[in-house]
Amino acid sequence: MNNVIDDRKKIAIQIHARRGQKKFRNKLINIYNSKCAFTDCEITDMLEAAHIFSFKGSETNKIQNGILMRSDIHTLFDLGLISVDPENYLIQVSDKILTDTYYAQMHNKILSLPNILEDYPDKNALKYHFENVFN
Repeated sequence: MNNVIDDRKKIAIQIHARRGQKKFRNKLINIYNSKCAFTDCEITDMLEAAHIFSFKGSETNKIQNGILMRSDIHTLFDLGLISVDPENYLIQVSDKILTDTYYAQMHNKILSLPNILEDYPDKNALKYHFENVFN
């Protein structure tokens, strides 16, 4: 095994520490009752505070610009493969992944929402994501 050469390319990823991210996540965990808004997953270690409109500083770190998501859903959301219709809070799954039966079952399911109306995801942010990121 001493002659084995590692030909894998190494990819460096820089993670920016975001001010208030822990506080933002904790608030979302609280208002979403420790459940993914898309899947109802209750494994807290897998839940992430997702920004609807990309994080740009304190103005985008408001609860209404966040949704609590399981990590895989967060990735799909950021890639524009899952979104939320801002008119009715129905989850929309891209045609690109509708062939996957697990994700297809979420299509047209209503997003789990916070108990307090003021904590609901901002419809303008959802509209932006739905019209400009979702594909």
